[in-house]
Amino acid sequence: MRATYLSTLIFFASGLAGPFVRWATWPPKMAGGAGDFTYALVLLLWPAQPLAAMEISMGLVMASVVAVVANCFLFSIVGLVAGFFRNRPVIFLMVYVIVCITLACLALWAFGLPLSHTDAYALITAILFYGLVFFITYRVSYKRLSA
Repeated sequence: MRATYLSTLIFFASGLAGPFVRWATWPPKMAGGAGDFTYALVLLLWPAQPLAAMEISMGLVMASVVAVVANCFLFSIVGLVAGFFRNRPVIFLMVYVIVCITLACLALWAFGLPLSHTDAYALITAILFYGLVFFITYRVSYKRLSA
């Protein structure tokens, strides 16, 4: 049970990656090149970011807080599921594959069917990031089970 909590905590913390990248590259630039890559990467690492559009009704700070908390909550749910299946490697891997398929669908929806090179690089980077989070979760959970 502790490994499931740890898994949820790891995913919760990784849910802050998208907001951190956005904060580190503020103000956003859409001039092409690195700006497009950053925009695409932030959207893929922060899928709850569109919730920040509520800033019109609730203000920028509150909308940002809602979007960040929603993203961390979304990641926590995935972490809870991953932690639950940590001792079943095939199902654990399937959870990662489902996350990657969902990410690809998000990219196709947000950027259009023919992905540009920049969008494809952002998608690959996001898939590798999620893979790293799953790998860390598996290693930590595996060590917890072995101890």
